[in-house]
Amino acid sequence: MTVSPSQKLDESIRSVASPVVPAHSSYSRTLFFSGLLFVLALAGSVGLYFMNSFLQKDIAAITTKNQNLDADIAAIQQDHIAQGAMIYEKNAKKIDTLIADNNPVRIMDLVSALEAQYSVTTK
Repeated sequence: MTVSPSQKLDESIRSVASPVVPAHSSYSRTLFFSGLLFVLALAGSVGLYFMNSFLQKDIAAITTKNQNLDADIAAIQQDHIAQGAMIYEKNAKKIDTLIADNNPVRIMDLVSALEAQYSVTTK
């Protein structure tokens, strides 16, 4: 059986024009990646939803804590004894050192400075 050159040419054109690839492989690959993309997008949106709800809870908790702190600050501003205690705590090391040195002039200077600071904080 001899094959003529024109038949060879026809066969080569057919093989190039329509490659032998199973039709389902390209379609199933496309379908698989489309499904995978859909699942990833769905998982991402669910994750973002839960992250957003947790963030809203955290923001509400922080807001409540800030309101409580504001109330505590307002109470301290009204309570002069608490203010004096806070001033003492800030300056405790200086006060203890001066008392240990037993230097009345420096102690009085510190007392005057604290009185000035105390009068500024209560106004």
